[in-house]
Amino acid sequence: MDYNDDGEVAWDQVAHAYGPAVEVPGWISGLRDPSIAASCLSELYGSITHQGTRYSATPLAIPYLIEAAHDPAVPDRAGVIFLIQFCATGNSGDCLDWRCQRDLQTSPHERASWDAVAAGHERLHGLLADPDRAVAGAALTLLAWTGDASNRVLTAIRQALDSEDDRDQCNGWLSSVVLGQLPPGQAAPTRLNTPGGPGRFGAAVASIRFGGSSTPPEAVDELCSVFASIESGEAVMTSEFLMAEEPAWVAALALATTPAHLRDHANAQLRTAIARGFVLGTSPLRAYLKLNLGESRPPVTADALPAEAREALLKLLDPLNNWRNAPTIGHRIYELEEYSLPGMPDHLATWLQATPS
Repeated sequence: MDYNDDGEVAWDQVAHAYGPAVEVPGWISGLRDPSIAASCLSELYGSITHQGTRYSATPLAIPYLIEAAHDPAVPDRAGVIFLIQFCATGNSGDCLDWRCQRDLQTSPHERASWDAVAAGHERLHGLLADPDRAVAGAALTLLAWTGDASNRVLTAIRQALDSEDDRDQCNGWLSSVVLGQLPPGQAAPTRLNTPGGPGRFGAAVASIRFGGSSTPPEAVDELCSVFASIESGEAVMTSEFLMAEEPAWVAALALATTPAHLRDHANAQLRTAIARGFVLGTSPLRAYLKLNLGESRPPVTADALPAEAREALLKLLDPLNNWRNAPTIGHRIYELEEYSLPGMPDHLATWLQATPS
């Protein structure tokens, strides 16, 4: 039984990662104490959402976390909101679509946690107009990632797109992408007017998602620019509340759906990024494989590989030469193995040579 006779949660009867969740109410209360708020938030992350796993205590904690997000006594309300999002989604899937996130929640605790956040949408709407822009931005991100396309959310997206702050613009574009729709009357960005930074990055993602044949090549260039070096994404990493993931991950997922007229351009850019080697090349390699091989895995026999896919893989061999010392077990490239391909460049080359021209 999750509740006692007084209607309160029986925390000793539900569990987090380390056993009975008796500490959870104290940690939630501690979010309001500046001297221990950070440690309490860390304890909550590490217990009710440990490494993305949800537990029987997780959905029961969500209403209390939503109330904490409204309490001005809580020093890091944006951090609490992202904890709520993590309760709903756990570790992200390989997509930029809230429906994909929802469908990943298959265990009873995962579904219960998602449903608890969805049940709190109306209460979370009040945070969209919060004077603290970090809180308002985090709330918009949370609502988008959990599928709230209400008028309140679409209005908030419109306001973010009209903001003079390009971080807000980025948040608006990305929220639209995750929801799969733009606010009524809002056109897809077919010209990237912002000189650089988060606003241009978000517009590029939205252009690829919504622009179709009007998507400009500059959208591909902008997203590929974050693969250039470790520091290249810093301009858009003002994103403690702009996106749920790092820019390279977001860029790779968007590029994997590049419109047909820009496919050759995207492939050339991605191969350049892949050639930078392990770490910098991991995200663009995932995008390249998805763009050219699709969601389904290729056949394990080389002679059954479609000619177009074979050509795309042959063009990977030179860029992958810089991965030979990748610090992975046996120098295997797991992104290739996920597609049932040989995970070492030499083995991939040999495998492809068995494919008829």
